[in-house]
Amino acid sequence: MSKMIPKQVRLHERQDRALKELARRTGWSQSALVRHALDLLIVSGPDPPRDPSAWEESKRCIEERMRTVRVAPQKRSWTRDELHDRGRFRRD
Repeated sequence: MSKMIPKQVRLHERQDRALKELARRTGWSQSALVRHALDLLIVSGPDPPRDPSAWEESKRCIEERMRTVRVAPQKRSWTRDELHDRGRFRRD
């Protein structure tokens, strides 16, 4: 096993709560969880760079549809509660 180097990190409160809960559920130490998460990030790398041109293309498409497709406003025939009730008991 390689030598362990002590490090001090600062966490947001939500991260601290999540880390403690994860340690409790898994039985792993908080340090082991942080090392494991860092190893995963090292292997997978950070988020891939985003392509701004992809967003611009989507934005142009949305704007074009907003200009060309007209839908007459209609009063909806359902209530939010009815919609949730239908989804809750659906058996597809």
